[in-house]
Amino acid sequence: MTGHRKWIGFLTALLASSSAFAQAAGGEGEGGGGSANAAPAAGEWRTYRNERHVIARLQGGPAFRLYDPFSAGAIGPGWIHAQGGFLFLNVGKLRMGPSLGGQLGLDLGHSGLQGTIQPGWSLMFRPSPRWAILGRVDFSMAFVRTSVFANDLCVYNRPVNPIVPCAADNMMPARLAYGTTTAVAMGFEAGGTFAFFLTGGVALTAELNTGVYFGDSGTSAPLIGLGLGALFDYELLP
Repeated sequence: MTGHRKWIGFLTALLASSSAFAQAAGGEGEGGGGSANAAPAAGEWRTYRNERHVIARLQGGPAFRLYDPFSAGAIGPGWIHAQGGFLFLNVGKLRMGPSLGGQLGLDLGHSGLQGTIQPGWSLMFRPSPRWAILGRVDFSMAFVRTSVFANDLCVYNRPVNPIVPCAADNMMPARLAYGTTTAVAMGFEAGGTFAFFLTGGVALTAELNTGVYFGDSGTSAPLIGLGLGALFDYELLP
């Protein structure tokens, strides 16, 4: 068996073993006696009292600056976002739980690639076998490139090369960049997602999100993003 056929066989077996896939196929789902709720109405997604969900998602898209204090332009960096979550808390048909994600900002013209770690909280409301609404709130830690400045250099009033010390009357202290380093910018993100399920456990997604990041100067940089991607939902039944 060739390599790609092995992968196809593995994914097929994984989907077939998902109880979410079984729900869509058979309409009854799985679970022990007494664990299921009342039979759902036509077209309604069957829920169970103690069900759990492991979700994974991958998405990406453009971003736009709502406020531009550094004159970087209205179009923000593109982004790619991956996230996993464990939804164990059930409130009616609402499933929620902790998540952990990572994001790559594609700011190729200004700050280069920017990596972000995003612990957060995710929610999923799935009233139908075919569609669901998801939400996420993330605390973001972005690793960005920043300039390193020297405060003890001097320049002439008509700037030339810096020299030390500031001895002459026609020289003045200056804060000059002499390199770059990596800094951490804190922020928050929130997003709402519409998911259309192709099978019981695999969906196409469209997300609208917003985020605010704070630089080392305390200046905020709010963004709005649009994303397309895919979602995998593996349902664990009691």
